[in-house]
Amino acid sequence: MKPWIGVTVHIDEGKEEDLYPRHPLLYVERDYIQALEAHGMHPVLLPVLDSTEEVPAYLAKLDGLLMTGGGYLNLNKPLSASTRLSETGSTRFTYEQVLLKNAVEIGLPVLGVCRGMQMINEVYGGTLQNLKTSHHHQEVMGMEGSVPTHRLTLEESSKLSKMIGNDPLQVNSRHRQVISEIGKGLKPAAWSEDDLFIEAIESDDAKWLMGLQFHPEQLYADEPRWSLLFDSFKDAALQYSHSKTYF
Repeated sequence: MKPWIGVTVHIDEGKEEDLYPRHPLLYVERDYIQALEAHGMHPVLLPVLDSTEEVPAYLAKLDGLLMTGGGYLNLNKPLSASTRLSETGSTRFTYEQVLLKNAVEIGLPVLGVCRGMQMINEVYGGTLQNLKTSHHHQEVMGMEGSVPTHRLTLEESSKLSKMIGNDPLQVNSRHRQVISEIGKGLKPAAWSEDDLFIEAIESDDAKWLMGLQFHPEQLYADEPRWSLLFDSFKDAALQYSHSKTYF
């Protein structure tokens, strides 16, 4: 049996600075989909809708939620003075906020990647800050996003450490914002070794709620420890699926 995982998507309004001007789009990078399939999960894309009324109905059919990256941060433009996702990507934020709150309420396992981690943090009351240099965004520096570039230090007592082991490892980096203050009910699970930015967060209780600032969906083929993360996500989704009551 394979669990069904909802996958959030990015929304472009068709503005001149967007991917395809005058053509509104919903899209997601294939790496997320391929990673879920490679680890025995069924991915289901969740469109950003004008209304959040049907969110509970969508979630009722799912066994897990993957909150993906992507967002407003055009690499050719300076960063906005605002660091709040609710202001810089309000349409997507509004919809995903309802998705996340409803998912957590019903106990759905949630994994957030890059912007997805930042989304979790902001919904839980945390804040972000803009990076003053570009060394944490590989594409700005002309490097492939899948190449590990900096060292990760894990919190020994974290759930993440228990999943993949506590030894430091190299990760990739495709972000220009980092957590400034962590949200209530969350705790750090890993930091960048060089500048001590929070690179992973998790729920401080029993919930399977985790956010990663880097992109494990691009790393697992060369670093098997990230497959352990996806396996844990799958196991949690299967456990959730088995706990459902069907009428």
